[in-house]
Amino acid sequence: MKTSVLLSFAMIFLIISCTPATKDDYMAEYAEFIESVEEKKNQDEVTDWETFDKKYDYYSEELYEKFKDDLTLKDVIKVNAYKLRFEAQRHKSSFFDSLFSKEDINEVRSKLEDYIKNDMDKDVDKLVEEAQRVSEEFGQAVKDLAEELKRELEHAE
Repeated sequence: MKTSVLLSFAMIFLIISCTPATKDDYMAEYAEFIESVEEKKNQDEVTDWETFDKKYDYYSEELYEKFKDDLTLKDVIKVNAYKLRFEAQRHKSSFFDSLFSKEDINEVRSKLEDYIKNDMDKDVDKLVEEAQRVSEEFGQAVKDLAEELKRELEHAE
């Protein structure tokens, strides 16, 4: 009985200690997981997708739900990129290999990895800035319209 209670506490402690405490921890751990899947897949070391699928579901569903309110637009874009990268690794041998040569796939992968590491953050920042600008312009247009409507109502009286 004592052993099972201790074992239960140990399991609870392990689960709690392995869960990311912050959004930044979540994002970093998710990125590390995706990189490890890509690395193992590239080395043909993936034999048991069930384990990877469970961990993927944990990051893409459970932890996403936990941290979604804290995620910025940039974070959401990164999470979606992680999902695409996982799915590409998960299904590439069956789908991509039948369409493209291994050299083509490696070239595209290399260019995509280079883009993600070097340019994606800048593009996401530009996208966020543009969205903010459009939002401000829309807000101003709504204010202008409301003022115009108010003037017309005052003249109608």
